[in-house]
Amino acid sequence: MPGSTFGSTHFNYIYEDKINQLSNDHLKNDRSNSETIVMIQSYYCFQFKNMLKHLILSLFLLTLTESKPFVDDGPKQWWQIANFYQLYPRSFKDSDGDGIGDIKGMIANLDHLSDLGITAAWLSPIFASPQRDLGYDVADFYTINPEYGNMTDFENLVKRSHELGIKLMLDFVPNHTSDLHKWFEDSVKKINGKDEYYIWKNGANGPGDDQNPPNNWVSVFGGPAWTYREERKQWYLHQFTKYQPDLNYRNLEVKKEMTNVLKFYLDKGIDGFRLDAINHMYEDIQFRNEPLSNWTNDPNSYDYLLHIYTKDQNDTYDVVYEWREFLDNYTRTNNLTDDKILMTEAYASIEDTMRYYQSSDGKRMGAQMPFNFELIYNLENGTTAPRIKRSIDFWLDNMPSGRTPSWVVGSHDHSRLASRFGTQRAGLANVIMMSLPGTCITYYGEEIAMVDNKDFEIVVDGRDYNRTPMQWDNTTNAGFTNGNSTWLPVHANYKEVNVATAKATPNSIYHQFQELTQLRTSPEWTDGELETKAINDNVLLIVRRFEPLHSYYSVINIGSNNEKVNLAQITNITANVRIAFMMPGSNYTLNELVPADNVMLGKYDAVVLRSSAAIANLSAVFLVFILFKAFIIYI
Repeated sequence: MPGSTFGSTHFNYIYEDKINQLSNDHLKNDRSNSETIVMIQSYYCFQFKNMLKHLILSLFLLTLTESKPFVDDGPKQWWQIANFYQLYPRSFKDSDGDGIGDIKGMIANLDHLSDLGITAAWLSPIFASPQRDLGYDVADFYTINPEYGNMTDFENLVKRSHELGIKLMLDFVPNHTSDLHKWFEDSVKKINGKDEYYIWKNGANGPGDDQNPPNNWVSVFGGPAWTYREERKQWYLHQFTKYQPDLNYRNLEVKKEMTNVLKFYLDKGIDGFRLDAINHMYEDIQFRNEPLSNWTNDPNSYDYLLHIYTKDQNDTYDVVYEWREFLDNYTRTNNLTDDKILMTEAYASIEDTMRYYQSSDGKRMGAQMPFNFELIYNLENGTTAPRIKRSIDFWLDNMPSGRTPSWVVGSHDHSRLASRFGTQRAGLANVIMMSLPGTCITYYGEEIAMVDNKDFEIVVDGRDYNRTPMQWDNTTNAGFTNGNSTWLPVHANYKEVNVATAKATPNSIYHQFQELTQLRTSPEWTDGELETKAINDNVLLIVRRFEPLHSYYSVINIGSNNEKVNLAQITNITANVRIAFMMPGSNYTLNELVPADNVMLGKYDAVVLRSSAAIANLSAVFLVFILFKAFIIYI
């Protein structure tokens, strides 16, 4: 405080004047030295105390400034630290022998998720559907696909999930329906008020023109995004297949209908929704032609055009904000303690993706979890540690302050992790993903390093290869079904790669996964600060600090050569560090002490090290505080 400084300085001047006076008197009068000595001693004693007090105060403040601030912003909601698992219903577990996974099969095997440390599951579409796009073509939002079960089965799934402490999310498809949906059938006929539930336009040359689409828009799956219907003598828009007509959200009744679907499943106990292909929801109201991209000369390729009029329209974000408000109101109205949440899937620029978190002015909240595909893009053969670091930084540097990141390493739309990144490195991807703050999302089967199965003719499309049945054990059909066949062939490696074998094998990728989810429950991982560093092309360092507790250092070698890492040069660690996690075949053992300047990694290896440096820092702070307090009392 300024007053304290001024008072101390003023007192100092008085002492200096008195000392000078005594010294002069001593010289002039040759008085006894005793008074002078006592006064001088008192003066220098005061000076020493004053200097020591300021020194201790400075050290105390310096210690606080150099310490990392706490990152605990209060109790976190379940989704902010969740370990998600994507359940693909058709391929998870068949209970009735027809070779197709179903809800009862999922219920019977939810313990598998619980054992892994999974706290939330995302359920790919289970609605009634002709399955031309495997459930992403919904014929009835209020009915469960009969191949999977019925509404009672679904309710039992929600109940059992919650009994195991697992939240359950539904994959919701808002952009389009199946062409077999009753709404579309009525819209074709212009009956029951459904005339404008979908996007209908005349041909380029007017009504009845069945040769020239309204504009040049191209479908995501290739070819024109328009199909002509003779009954209406108009074209309907489908940004995906012709069996998936786009809904017309400029019709307020459509928005109301889809919001009612959300409420229906909220009432069933569902914990939130993944909004599929959300950035295709609205189109340019003028239906202008899109400009050429000059990336390809194929006019039927989706890459032929720049999609500035069919994606990422401002109206789409408004719907997401409205639905977030609807879910928040539902939570409050029903006195729920746990959030109901939205996840968004959008392949868009980073700027457009971040708008799903919140409006540009920060006044309207959107999805709690926009999907982050950076790790999917960058965890592949040939990648480097700097590239992985950049992918992590890219998301975090663009994310609005106070929001929560999500990390995804696999999904039903991408080649499997072990196929992209290599089976030897699949476990490393889990270390990277789970060392990061926020939400982790794992695709079914990647906890045992399942790979793409390309040893069969495509049944639906090229994504069939990464959607093959779950490999439960080494019995016929990998224990997926007791029937004679499966909807897609089981991978030939199922006798070696399966859940039963992984559980029975110490230090398997399955057990590594369990250990990592357990580590993620500690405060250092739920609330700790994050630092990342690419030590070289092959070694990535991820640091999680949460003072005054331990710090964790995940050191990952994605390369095929051994690496020696000197953490003492890179961090402030000077003491030994303790092994908190290691990969199979590691030279280390759990809880072993390792010199910080000599961390040895084998090829495709990783360790998580625990340091008590923060505790030492806290002890220093505490000691300085005690000395300071004692000194204040003394003087």
